[in-house]
Amino acid sequence: MAKLNWRGRERAIVYKTLVLTGLRRGELASLTVADLCLDGSVAYADLGAGDDKSREGSEIPLRADLAEDLRKWLADKLAVLQALAHERGEPIPDRRPADTPLFLVPRQLVKTLDECRRLAELLEVRSN
Repeated sequence: MAKLNWRGRERAIVYKTLVLTGLRRGELASLTVADLCLDGSVAYADLGAGDDKSREGSEIPLRADLAEDLRKWLADKLAVLQALAHERGEPIPDRRPADTPLFLVPRQLVKTLDECRRLAELLEVRSN
């Protein structure tokens, strides 16, 4: 159940990020932990030229609520990484590797979104 909750949380933030930034699926999938700048006066994602449709690269501003969600997401991902390292008796990392993908974005994103919508409708019908 925990894995399903984690996946649901990731999909929710993936959808929110797509809607609030206008990024395409491939652009979002290309983002890594190092591409986020969340601590300045204006949070943004740095989309590299090789990943940008225009091939120019760009800094995508992030709304404050999305930036906060991303901070929490990264902190929780780090906590999972630290717990796994502890279980394995490995050194406990103090940060995620910079090249870690921000999200696991499904290749069939539209199909996945449709499945999530249908599931949400089912759950709503059951709760009524």
